[in-house]
Amino acid sequence: MMTELEKEFLICGYHQLRPIKVTNKLLYARDILDSIPINDEYLQVNVIPEKEVIASAKNFFSAHLNLHPILMADTQSYLEVVSKTNAMMAKEWIALYKQIGIPISPFNLPIQYTEKHAFAGYLKTFGDYVDSDYVLKYSPALFLNIFLSKTINEDTPISYVHEIGHTQLMSVKGSVISFYDCEIIPIFLELVAAMDLDDDNYLLHINIVHRLETLIAIIESLNDPLFEEKLKAENDETENIPTYWSYVISIFKAFHLFSLYHDGNIETKKEIMAYIQKIFDGEIKVEDMLKKYSISYDNSMSKKSIMKVFTL
Repeated sequence: MMTELEKEFLICGYHQLRPIKVTNKLLYARDILDSIPINDEYLQVNVIPEKEVIASAKNFFSAHLNLHPILMADTQSYLEVVSKTNAMMAKEWIALYKQIGIPISPFNLPIQYTEKHAFAGYLKTFGDYVDSDYVLKYSPALFLNIFLSKTINEDTPISYVHEIGHTQLMSVKGSVISFYDCEIIPIFLELVAAMDLDDDNYLLHINIVHRLETLIAIIESLNDPLFEEKLKAENDETENIPTYWSYVISIFKAFHLFSLYHDGNIETKKEIMAYIQKIFDGEIKVEDMLKKYSISYDNSMSKKSIMKVFTL
């Protein structure tokens, strides 16, 4: 039985992970982050109607990027496929698997609201029900739902933008080479959306604080020698060391990219979005864009970089 992480690697076409350790440089970066003052008094958001979530996200993407259709598996079809899998060969499985994918706009992917934290969001794919590495490696991603927090407020459209970004990457197998880089574009897009959707930069401040606090907490957890054992005891496949590292590395790099966008002129902003469009269109990889802008894990957690982007 494959783990959820192993399935995600096959669906998205990620390369093998390289081991990463907590270094003195990372702990120093954590200390810098921890020294940044936060005024929690102003971190409140207002409730909004559910219809504004999709409308706001549509307006954001129409201003910046063209989204390609994604494949959705309707419930009845995937249940029928699952019931037949034991008696089918892998190649027959793939043929049927591809037939049940319905091309839709990512905005037509059903949303389900959960009890999770207000900033939480995630995608459910048909791959969660498949246990064949061959099928997952050679089949397209089939999406089932987007999950968002049932606490619908001004920040929900930003979480939604983040998940729509994931649909564009996951539906182009191999658009991200390293799993550790998988959150860069979605986090970058949520920051730009927060800036665009609020002229006062209030939502941007809230999202920066959220990522800052998340980053500090994850680094502290990874520095705990008993952390891996604690995760195993919880027996939750979604909680694993590589996923925590993907957030550490992606947050640093996404904020580095956002600082270039935030401080750039109109042409720079257009150029960055044009590179993201090429990633969505399958023309380049996320890592190609990082190389273009000289963005690395090391230079993204320098004191200069941290103080520049986490105090906007």
